[in-house]
Amino acid sequence: MTLTDAQRDVVNADGNFLLLACPGSGKTRAAAARVTKIARTRVKVAACSYTNVGAERIASMLEQPLGPEHFVGTVHMLLLRYVVYPFAYLAGAKRGPELRHGEWPTLTIYGDHKQRIALDAFRFDPAGNVVLADQPRSVKGTPEEILASVEDEVRARKRGFFTKAGVLSANDAMWVALSLLRGHVQLARAVAGRFDEMLIDEAQDTSELQLACIAELKKAGTLRSLVLIGDLEQSIFSFQGASAAGRRALAEDHDLTGASDLRGEPACPPAQWASSPAQKA
Repeated sequence: MTLTDAQRDVVNADGNFLLLACPGSGKTRAAAARVTKIARTRVKVAACSYTNVGAERIASMLEQPLGPEHFVGTVHMLLLRYVVYPFAYLAGAKRGPELRHGEWPTLTIYGDHKQRIALDAFRFDPAGNVVLADQPRSVKGTPEEILASVEDEVRARKRGFFTKAGVLSANDAMWVALSLLRGHVQLARAVAGRFDEMLIDEAQDTSELQLACIAELKKAGTLRSLVLIGDLEQSIFSFQGASAAGRRALAEDHDLTGASDLRGEPACPPAQWASSPAQKA
């Protein structure tokens, strides 16, 4: 794999850093080269992206397949595999758990049966507040007015689906993961201890719940290094709870070295990162 000098700096850097890079800079190529190198040294790595496409792109750029001690996939799948699926019973699930991707029951708003919102249009933020993520045009009023009408019912019905049948929406699964990591320190330490480094590409699109989970894993003290890679200007999943500002706060809270410190040059110089289209990711 041909790399620029700046990309090689990323590959060879010590862990714990925040890398800001422009579109087409080859950041995913550099991330894959880093994963390949550290995996060869028997360092266990979790290489993640927000989307399946992003994770598959990292996997396709690896110089060799990784063993089962490593993980390549989405942050969502990592938290499902190592936290939610094996430990949901600790949060009260009597069955499952399983994600429901189809239709959810609807709630009547203001007691008006003509105004209804599906249960999965509501999600939790990291503080446990209920948030209306998707308001149909047919439902009048502000999100605050809507929540005042149905918040208690939202909480009760979501809790019922989870505890009785183990059924979760994709967003609620991340809330359960966060609750488990916060409520069970030894679990957080065990999950974080599975890996020496967690690398997250396209981190600007990581949801606020996932960022909070990552913060708990880092705080557990058994994860040696955390690497966040992305472009704050390119976040396109804010409607799903993505938080570029949260990504920066996570980096600051854990003293992750910035890209300018890493290379001794500005954070986004495209010419330094990729000199030909073949090097772009």
